[in-house]
Amino acid sequence: MIPSISVLTALGPHVAHHLADTAQSVLGQTLSGSQTWQWVICIDGPPMPLDVPDDPRIVVIAAGRPGGPGLCRNLAAAHADAPLLRNLDADDLLLPGALASDIAALADPTIGWTTSAARDLLPDGSVRDVAGASPGRMVPVGDIARQWAGGPIIDVHVTTVAMRAETLWAAGGYTALPRSEDVSLLARINLTSRGRHRSSVSLLYRKWSQQLTEQPRDETNRRVRERMSAAMLAALDRP
Repeated sequence: MIPSISVLTALGPHVAHHLADTAQSVLGQTLSGSQTWQWVICIDGPPMPLDVPDDPRIVVIAAGRPGGPGLCRNLAAAHADAPLLRNLDADDLLLPGALASDIAALADPTIGWTTSAARDLLPDGSVRDVAGASPGRMVPVGDIARQWAGGPIIDVHVTTVAMRAETLWAAGGYTALPRSEDVSLLARINLTSRGRHRSSVSLLYRKWSQQLTEQPRDETNRRVRERMSAAMLAALDRP
């Protein structure tokens, strides 16, 4: 049976100790009727033992050598069987009903992607609301590129993105960037497809010292962001 939605996870070895909790959050997802999910985990490097259940819905592959989360997500997407894809970072937790809400949102044929709200999961196990969370809204074409041109932060939680598989591949997949590869992808998708941001919370976003977003931003990534976003805006302005 072809799954209804495939969850894509890029797994760096330094995050593997969180994977058992992430697995439980995926296994807890329930869908209606004959709908099913698939979880594709791509190890960023050579194969390694993982603490995940022996479940036919879970597919584990290895990149062979480290290439970063963008490469791993592309490889995971290539092994995904569903027409819909949902990102899940290896240290985060899906909340109950997350995948069902993604499927329901993408039943709207006029959108190519959807995001949802998240809450921060702190090291002591407590949970807090994300400051400045965006209300639910339709996201018009070009909006993400315009935001990204103004700075590295956008007003939707990009790690929650779910999209049509054809939308991902039409945009060329995840970008080869040291960071913000997910924002770059969303900005490119949004050049041609509007999306829907939902205010409902679908994810616990783990905050800890070794996560990539806690590392200092460098000048190289800023230059790439500025050049890519400028090119995207120029494309939007062409008749």
